[in-house]
Amino acid sequence: MTEGTPAWASAGAPAAALVHDRHLLPTRLGRLHVRTCRPTAAPLRPPLVLLHMAPQSSRMWDRVAPLLAVDRLVVMPDRIGFGDSDHVDRQLAFAEYADATMDALDALQALAEAGLDHFDVVGAHTGSCETVELAVTRPGRVRRAGVLALPVLTAAEVAAFKAEYRPPRSPQLDGSHLTDAWAWWLRWLPADWGLDLVHRRTLDVLKAEPDAWRAYHAVFDYAFAAQLARVTQPLLVLAPRDDLWELTERALPQCPPQTQVVDLPHITLEGWWRFPAELAEHVRAFLDAR
Repeated sequence: MTEGTPAWASAGAPAAALVHDRHLLPTRLGRLHVRTCRPTAAPLRPPLVLLHMAPQSSRMWDRVAPLLAVDRLVVMPDRIGFGDSDHVDRQLAFAEYADATMDALDALQALAEAGLDHFDVVGAHTGSCETVELAVTRPGRVRRAGVLALPVLTAAEVAAFKAEYRPPRSPQLDGSHLTDAWAWWLRWLPADWGLDLVHRRTLDVLKAEPDAWRAYHAVFDYAFAAQLARVTQPLLVLAPRDDLWELTERALPQCPPQTQVVDLPHITLEGWWRFPAELAEHVRAFLDAR
């Protein structure tokens, strides 16, 4: 099914005509919702898969995807348990999320002949872990990989994060569990960035729970540093000054030798929303390099 062009597309999006689609695809864990954006003409570049951070959804890519889709298919899954994808009523190991995403990409390949036998992948935060997992476990499929932030945690940090990221509150008669979610996002996103952005992110986390909490804990138990060292593809690390910047800086020496690092000291949180053109330019330069 084809969606109308998003409302923001008239401001800053490329002039090329794009087709926006949505798919609900089978996986081993349930149905996974995938958005796609592609040029009306035949794509000239390999497909690109964009993997969102928790507790957001594929909507985090709304402003950057059209900038990258002018000459390639861009695929944006809602991770299982997030966005419009099915929920799973148990704790998952992190590799299971990547397996479900791969199932959906294979289903999309069969359904739409999308050329996903080889693809590039870029992810942010939780999506960074999924990007690395796909690159390591599917080296014949993933051509180039990019991450925003390197969530390499010490044992002490894992314990602290697990204590902070607890299951969501049960529904309350006064609706305070809803205002809690609003307040949680407002502490990260200044009001002068726009309350519409806070509203979008609050809806994302409410829609994802309790899977958002479970996904965080799967990341905390994921051997990200060990997997990062095993990446053989060209690797891009985007390093904004967000909440994972100190972890990223500390982890850079653990990256494989073919890593390209782009320091982004002027970008904090929500880079894909607030600086889409700049980040798209860095991604495009990396993906299209010879």
